[in-house]
Amino acid sequence: MYCKGGLKEYDRLEQAKKINIIAAYSSASWGMFQIMGFNYAACGCKDVIEFVERMSASEGEQLTLFIRFLQANKWSQYLQSLNWSEFARRYNGPGYTQNRYDEKLAAAYQKYDANKE
Repeated sequence: MYCKGGLKEYDRLEQAKKINIIAAYSSASWGMFQIMGFNYAACGCKDVIEFVERMSASEGEQLTLFIRFLQANKWSQYLQSLNWSEFARRYNGPGYTQNRYDEKLAAAYQKYDANKE
């Protein structure tokens, strides 16, 4: 499938919505955590429409849905135990090492850790 990238993806979404809004919303990633719409139930939403509305409401709602998503998938345990590679593998897929997601998570944690000396 052809990816236009950036803001042009909104044009593609608008075109897809004209064909089937549920499929369009379900096949797009939403919010700052880029959760795919088909994961709406894992985020505690009754349908993908509610999911998109909540994702569009605020960053606070995006964080709330992200936490629910992590809990539903039982992935929060990897963050709590600082197991960056396992979290990255589950969240980003098996190619996470190519983009060094685990290393980036560890570095960000070290930078913002309030308990460090």
